[in-house]
Amino acid sequence: MSEKPDRIHVTGGPGSGKTRLAKRLAGERSIPMHDLDGLLLAIGEHVEGINADGAISKLAEMPQWASEGVYVTWSQPLLEAAAVIVWLDPPWRVASYRIVARHVRLELARQNRFPGWRRLYRFWRWSAHFYDDSNEATINRYGAPNTRSALEAGLAPYQEKIVVCRTNDEIEEFVQRTAPRTGA
Repeated sequence: MSEKPDRIHVTGGPGSGKTRLAKRLAGERSIPMHDLDGLLLAIGEHVEGINADGAISKLAEMPQWASEGVYVTWSQPLLEAAAVIVWLDPPWRVASYRIVARHVRLELARQNRFPGWRRLYRFWRWSAHFYDDSNEATINRYGAPNTRSALEAGLAPYQEKIVVCRTNDEIEEFVQRTAPRTGA
């Protein structure tokens, strides 16, 4: 892994902190940040097979970027081009808290892309099954793994550039170790 990576992909299960870390890394490096969920929503769910390959390939060719998302099929150009892949893998109790807290915060601010308490419950329950590997299909129709084990299998070809962070301390250590130097 490059000590000061300029192409960083952040992945992990629901509530792992992908967006927060990718935004932080991009901000500290003054590089663009790309949210793959946002790209998927912009393309629209009606697109058969998620035809994002062109957009992903163009993004992967850029000299500097931070991206975040759990997708392992159509985002392969990013995984291949990344200098480092950060896999956020917190325990379920941490991810569960973050999922609920994020939903409540966005509901109160009336900024929730996925509003509704039933929707939260269904997503929370699905996420619990992601972390305990009990969802049925391994990869969903959007190219995202439905289980933690499926994510691990999707990342297997990139082991030499994966950094696994399970705690906030491990995330901080990674950020500090790879932070760009300022000043002369």
